[in-house]
Amino acid sequence: MQDNARIHTARLVKRWLREMGVEVLEWPPFSPDLDLIENIWPHLKDGLYKAKPDIENYTKGDARLPQVIAEGLQASWLAIPERIFAACIDSMPRRLKAARRARGWYTKY
Repeated sequence: MQDNARIHTARLVKRWLREMGVEVLEWPPFSPDLDLIENIWPHLKDGLYKAKPDIENYTKGDARLPQVIAEGLQASWLAIPERIFAACIDSMPRRLKAARRARGWYTKY
């Protein structure tokens, strides 16, 4: 599955996927509603700031920043309750129905 971002639809990417034997599902052109990770990002971001509250004190060029982010994101991911993932998965039939009704355009999700 891929959204229809330009980087995903570039000829070079399409060719590489084809050469690697990766089957790409057809996806509506405006479908962030079907991408469950979009619902996880806020939890991940909130968890990052809880795990590493001083992260805003680092500067862009600080050599420690990638490690701090990696540690914080891993802690944040593990802290997301399973019920959040389950709710996202359980919502897929409704999301698909809404996307079909909207003919691939945005929905309330």
